[in-house]
Amino acid sequence: MNAPHFLMKPPHFPSADASRTTLHLLLLLGWVAPSAWAQTVASPTFLPAEGSSLARFPVVITCPTPGATIRYTVTGEEPTVFDPVVASGGMIDIARNMTLKAKAWNGGNSSTTASTTFEVTGDLSGGSQTILALVTNGQVMGWGNDDFGRLANNSTSGTNILAPIAGTDASGNIANAIRIAAGAKHGLLLDSSGNVLGFGNNQAGEAGRNTPTELLYARPVATNSGVTTFLAGCTKIAAGLDFSAALESTGHVSVWGSQVNGRLSNGQTANSRKYAARAETAFGVQLTGIRDIALGKDFALAREANAMEVAGATGKVWVWGYNNAGNLALGNTTTRTYATSAKLNSGTNAFITDAWDIDAGDDFSAVVRWKTGDSNLQGSVLTFGSRTGGRLGDNATTSTNNYPVEVKKRVGSTYSQLNNITQVSCGPGHTLALDGDGYVWAWGSNATGALGDNSTTDRNYAMKVKGPGNSGELSNIERVAAGGINGSPAFSTAVAKDGTIYVWGSNANGLIANGTISTSTYYKWPVAVNQLKTIPGFPTVSLASSVTTANAPGAATITAAVADPQGAANLQKTEFFVDGVLHTTRTASPWNASLTGLAEGSHHVYAKTTDINANVTTSLPVTFVIQPTLDSDNDGLLDSWEIQQFGSLAQTAAGDADNDKINNLAEYTNGTNPNSNADTNADGIPDDWAAWHLVQSTGVPASSLPPGGDPDQDELTNLAEYQNDTNPRLADSDNDTQSDWQELAQGTNPKDVNSLAAPFAVSAHKGTSNLQVPMTLPNLTPANSYVLALTDNVPATTGFLMTSSNVSGGPAYEWIDISTTGEHLTDFETDASTVNERSLGFSFPFYGASYSSVFISGQGFATLTDPGGWYPGDPMNFRAAMPNVDGHRPLISPYQQYLEPHVQGDIYFKAFPGYAVIQWEQVKLYGFNARPTFQAVLYADGTVRFNYKSIPLTVPEGYWISGYLSGVQNAAGTDGIGASWYTTSQQGLPIHSLAPVSLRFGSPPSAGGPWVTASTTALSGDPLDWTLSFQPSELQPGTHDAVLQLRKTAGSPVLYRRTIRLTVLPLGSSGNDTLTGTTGDDSLSGLGGNDTL
Repeated sequence: MNAPHFLMKPPHFPSADASRTTLHLLLLLGWVAPSAWAQTVASPTFLPAEGSSLARFPVVITCPTPGATIRYTVTGEEPTVFDPVVASGGMIDIARNMTLKAKAWNGGNSSTTASTTFEVTGDLSGGSQTILALVTNGQVMGWGNDDFGRLANNSTSGTNILAPIAGTDASGNIANAIRIAAGAKHGLLLDSSGNVLGFGNNQAGEAGRNTPTELLYARPVATNSGVTTFLAGCTKIAAGLDFSAALESTGHVSVWGSQVNGRLSNGQTANSRKYAARAETAFGVQLTGIRDIALGKDFALAREANAMEVAGATGKVWVWGYNNAGNLALGNTTTRTYATSAKLNSGTNAFITDAWDIDAGDDFSAVVRWKTGDSNLQGSVLTFGSRTGGRLGDNATTSTNNYPVEVKKRVGSTYSQLNNITQVSCGPGHTLALDGDGYVWAWGSNATGALGDNSTTDRNYAMKVKGPGNSGELSNIERVAAGGINGSPAFSTAVAKDGTIYVWGSNANGLIANGTISTSTYYKWPVAVNQLKTIPGFPTVSLASSVTTANAPGAATITAAVADPQGAANLQKTEFFVDGVLHTTRTASPWNASLTGLAEGSHHVYAKTTDINANVTTSLPVTFVIQPTLDSDNDGLLDSWEIQQFGSLAQTAAGDADNDKINNLAEYTNGTNPNSNADTNADGIPDDWAAWHLVQSTGVPASSLPPGGDPDQDELTNLAEYQNDTNPRLADSDNDTQSDWQELAQGTNPKDVNSLAAPFAVSAHKGTSNLQVPMTLPNLTPANSYVLALTDNVPATTGFLMTSSNVSGGPAYEWIDISTTGEHLTDFETDASTVNERSLGFSFPFYGASYSSVFISGQGFATLTDPGGWYPGDPMNFRAAMPNVDGHRPLISPYQQYLEPHVQGDIYFKAFPGYAVIQWEQVKLYGFNARPTFQAVLYADGTVRFNYKSIPLTVPEGYWISGYLSGVQNAAGTDGIGASWYTTSQQGLPIHSLAPVSLRFGSPPSAGGPWVTASTTALSGDPLDWTLSFQPSELQPGTHDAVLQLRKTAGSPVLYRRTIRLTVLPLGSSGNDTLTGTTGDDSLSGLGGNDTL
């Protein structure tokens, strides 16, 4: 929130502000060079003589010798008679770092060479959720939240890429700015003529206009309610929560916006004033003699000149506004509606003096003091106001301070006075301080990493900010700016001598400018902004956009104007980025990119041009809008597609115009012809049906898919699946646990989850023996023989029962995200075949043993003992069903695959009380452009849960689509259970899902004990007839279940599954009775002898 100004570097750097003011006065007076009094040629002089500036500025070159010709260079080379000429009293523009040399000639004589250096660094300003950057050529760039138009780029949509600040209209980008100031939801800029422009939120008039409430471009600030006169002749600006200020060259302060709590220093405490007027110290008495200004959230500071700027000046500080935390340094918390002098202590005339720089945060203030000859006032820092989070930096964190305290620094374990500071900038609860050696110090609240110390721990003393990559210390810095006003997530910025911009802290609104937005990812040390430097360089690139298809899916052409001072041959490449993603790379003209398939909404495009010397320039972005898809009947089908295909909008999404059993929406999505059921290879399957159902999972052309194929292994051929309108990729199309084969055989609907066979119910009295269950079932594939088994209802594995959230009665989907709070396992970034051992923090029971650690692989699994070997983290025999002795064991495998965490993706671990989470986040799948996200959760009670956030629904042929990639097994490899994303589980459980899904491995429920000895029978023919005889166990009266399962071969997928439910009745009459079973519910009571059921 600090008002930008020329860089001040006491005591050996003169104030460029003073030189600039003198220059303005001399020009106004029509100053010319005096006559020379000697015949020798005098050396040229510069005004200003040297110094640093935030933006381009003019330098006057004079020579006292009448008739002398002045020649100059800006490269540091010695001037010659062939170099450019400037008339005495003329000006040249300083727009970048340079060494300026000048030499005068008169006749055959020449002067000595005058030489000086100038720095033009640019500047930064941080608002609540935005960053403004002043480029040395006078342009202003902004990024972050753009609601209310706070980036002045004719948009309110927000951007995490750089956008130029514009004035008056879209083509009028500002090019002559010398100051910037970002407030909470508005911004200000000062141009080279001294005019102040406002933009963004204007509800309280903080942008300086009566209307409208939002300014999408920078507009001049008014000085009357009629908006007929405008603020001019200013040298500095500042922006707060909902009010603004500008320093006039006369030393007066103009303020505008909200008047609440005395913000405008005019005696008012309510409403607002939407035009600029001068601050007062009492009614009718204007504040004057001011050199610098700063605005906090709802209060203000102003300082008079320091003695190093103006001889005899005192550097006194004035304050006004809200004072709830003692942030005005008045010894109390009373709000002030007029400017008054800040106090150093409780003494009668003990005022703060010798101020060199000032700034203010949400509820605290900071003052830098310099005084020649006083070692205690050589860049020391005073703070006052709230101490919350250590924001006063005095090694304390409690209470408020109504009088100033001194900031302390810590070097090693030693605390001492912070000194040698030249500039401060306050955020909502933290402060940055720049010292005379180019290092940055920070203290205060650090919840978002804004202190740049690789932590989120608050600090109540100053320490140096770390360097990029958490290496060393940030150095060679010229300006700092802290952001996050009004409690917004805090961030920090800095600009280096070479114009490099650094940002750290919150990235909630794309403030890091790396093409991402995250409310939970904090950058805890400085990150360089690659797309922009405040000092422009070569080559140059600018963009123009032309929208060629206005409605989504839209199209546009982007054309770049690219140049290089060394000629076109020096250009290497231009890369076009669309919405932050690299789209096209050109290595030669034409420099353009064709964009197609664009979604509706605003699109931001920028280009990077690189020359053969590796110099990179990022263009200003262009923004264009693609209009919404035209779908007037809201059926999901583009109107133009419907007209093209059907000639009208009469068809619906669910319609099937060509009767190929693929509805119109699927045809539209798949890009197939909705009016053709062509069967190119005459196999009985329309090409479009094959493309929709089969090509997705195999990548094989439709004409090469045999009608007799069976990719889901449910004994229904592709042709049969088409004829019955079932899914050839799922053995159980409706996920009701009864396969398509079974439902077609028993006459239920394979596409209706509620249509399925109920348990086969029988009853018998206690003591019944020799029960028989006769049944008849059509054989859908008469050539096949089968194995029929009747078993008790105890699960096939003794360790776990597997349930899925996408089946009725399964567990709820429960994602436990640890991507921002868990430990980031970085070893996998260099070695995908390693494992990381981590402590669970509890004893984990697993197949009769207990484990306290887990060994995590980057390739989708974990073991409970060290796998050992050269490549312990690689998958082993992972396509086989579990258990298998050749695989990893003991094994926890949510998605054992060949993954590439060293190429892309992250793995995290976090142990909680009673459970631990392993998270694989967007880890690249080998040989396939997919990045699955999933996690394994281990609970102290022995339960295991796999949560799947994103898994590729289909993968190319050969990538183990039938492998059992998910499951668990014991240490011996003799007991376990698995599932596949691409077929069904060993329990027949389907997990193939578009939506997020969870698998739970828990203890099997009590089945009440077995009531039948397992029985197996071989079957063949059509129909399939069987009668299973068995001896029930001695059971108590009640209900008992067994399971009848039909498979093609032992171990193959279950084709028919039926529960046999026996109700044991008390003893009754005796006799021999018969019941023939049907497909419905059947019961017979009164049995007591040998009975046939």
